[in-house]
Amino acid sequence: MKNQLAIKLILTSLMFCSCKKKITNNYNENDFYKTQGLVIKVNKNFNNFEKKFSNNYVYAYRLDLSIPLIGYADSEFILKNHEPLVIMVNKKDSLDSFIAYRGILDKKRLTKFKGELKID
Repeated sequence: MKNQLAIKLILTSLMFCSCKKKITNNYNENDFYKTQGLVIKVNKNFNNFEKKFSNNYVYAYRLDLSIPLIGYADSEFILKNHEPLVIMVNKKDSLDSFIAYRGILDKKRLTKFKGELKID
């Protein structure tokens, strides 16, 4: 029984560690474009190894699409649910994105998207 629990814990932790997306500050700005984004989910986690909290965010971007794209980020930034963001998106791979900063690029599109989600 204890062995099964240990195996499940090890497999679960490996799954979470291997799924993290590495984000670097060293990127070529010419390879990316800015688009409007919105935080749609916030999870706060405590890392026992580093003894600090981290925030995991799920955000929507490319709000101009009929089904916006979804991105994930681990960050020490403190963002709130439904906070507007500026997202950097790779020109060659639209699934490669990261949070650039808080802000509004396209208020009309953001307001429309929030209305579809029934967010104030």
